[in-house]
Amino acid sequence: MNATAPGPDGVPPGSWKPGRRDFAVLCILAAGIAIRFLALGQQSFWSDEIHSVTTARGEAGTSLTDTIFNAHGPLYLVLLRGWMHVVGHTETQIRILSALLGSAGLLLFYRMTLRLAGRTVGMIALVILACSPFYLWYSQEARNYVLLFVTGLLAVPAFLNELERRTRASFLVAVLTIAATCLANLSGFFLLVLDGIYVLTVGRRLRYPVRRFLLLASLSAVILSPWIIRGAATTAPLHLGVPAAGSDVPAAKGESPPGVLSIPFTLYDFSLGMTLGPSVDELKLHRFRAVIPHLWYLIPAAALFALTAFHGFRRAGASVRSLLLPWLALPILLMAGLSVLNLKAPNSRYALLSFAPYLTLLAIGVSSIRARTLRILVLAAIVLCSGYSDYRYFTDREHWRPDARAAGRLLTREAGPGDAVVVYALDYPLRYYVPDSMAFMVPGQSAFTDERSAGAWLRANTGGRRRVWIVQCQSWWIDRDDRFLRVCRDTMTLERGWRFPKLPVYLFVKTGGPVAGIRP
Repeated sequence: MNATAPGPDGVPPGSWKPGRRDFAVLCILAAGIAIRFLALGQQSFWSDEIHSVTTARGEAGTSLTDTIFNAHGPLYLVLLRGWMHVVGHTETQIRILSALLGSAGLLLFYRMTLRLAGRTVGMIALVILACSPFYLWYSQEARNYVLLFVTGLLAVPAFLNELERRTRASFLVAVLTIAATCLANLSGFFLLVLDGIYVLTVGRRLRYPVRRFLLLASLSAVILSPWIIRGAATTAPLHLGVPAAGSDVPAAKGESPPGVLSIPFTLYDFSLGMTLGPSVDELKLHRFRAVIPHLWYLIPAAALFALTAFHGFRRAGASVRSLLLPWLALPILLMAGLSVLNLKAPNSRYALLSFAPYLTLLAIGVSSIRARTLRILVLAAIVLCSGYSDYRYFTDREHWRPDARAAGRLLTREAGPGDAVVVYALDYPLRYYVPDSMAFMVPGQSAFTDERSAGAWLRANTGGRRRVWIVQCQSWWIDRDDRFLRVCRDTMTLERGWRFPKLPVYLFVKTGGPVAGIRP
């Protein structure tokens, strides 16, 4: 990224003069790294993390070859397999890998913004990333998304370097970093589209040969062909829009709203994370109604981030804008477009390649505010919003991942061999935390059609059982109106309930009287 103007502080990108600012950068890095290692084992693994762990371990018939050629982030799975072999298998031990990758991402992001826009922007950008709740979440999750962020920070500058230098070394590094990003996560393939746009814009000004890019893209495709074939085989059926209820085509469901609505939601997620405002479960259950009680602070917070980023876009130089705009827009638009076609679930994390340019625009926006007092206040407000969201991440159990660990301990301790344990909608997070000998009953979709169907399923499957445990794990996927639980309440006696984060557990009995032996 040499073809950029000096930063707004007048220091040429890439120069280095040790001083007080460098000490400040080290302090910011130290604080950002420290927060990534804070309370790593506090929350239970959730379903996707368990999928990563069990796949990397080689469980359920998964061999090393299956892990290597897994279409959904094989690079992370291979790293995780070796990591667990050396370090261990607890939540804390496993998540240390993500915390380390998240820490590396801080340094790479600072290096990128320093070269792109100068020291002032680089330091402000580092502050924003260090306290970003969105980035903190994935820096403490046993998944491949923080690796996607890190490899993206290597791949985009490497390709821009290839546009300028056109040497064998720059070509090889560009190919390898593109391949690494694609192997970090399927959404890494968005890079090939982004690089194509750079060839037609930045590359055109630099007279970069299009045939050289075609060779690079072809070579990348050949290297990635085993994963491309496997990924195509597991892609959801093409269907314009969300399939109608009862359709044979399964909907590609995600945590973000479908289609175009995923775009503003992604920017909201980038800004405030998943721990400020309503929880994901509340959004799934109540949609926009869940947001209304929080609008009094979400609207000014969203305006703060949006206006600052827009100001950064306006104040950035033409060369910087030509790099940041496609980098920001394309992954978000492609993620939204694939969800419209029902090919990929809409999730903010799938657009994670857009995260770095978004934060860079925020940093440019802050640094470009002429009034020093206002500049400090805007940065302080961004840090305050992010810091409060981080605080809720560590302390507000309603925003935690589903606590399958606590529920599993309860069932292991209290469920008897003659009890019926009914789990829906997801059962495998709970299976991870209970003995293999414990049997679960998992109702099918037909049990949630109406109350009559739920009652028929209960009679057919829990006959002869005096105690029935009902465990809801993200039940809003299939039972948004709690029909199944209502039938349980109507036909049995609720003995006790436990409200674990996002994973309630209920004990019902079919005869009157208390049940002995239940400990708090």
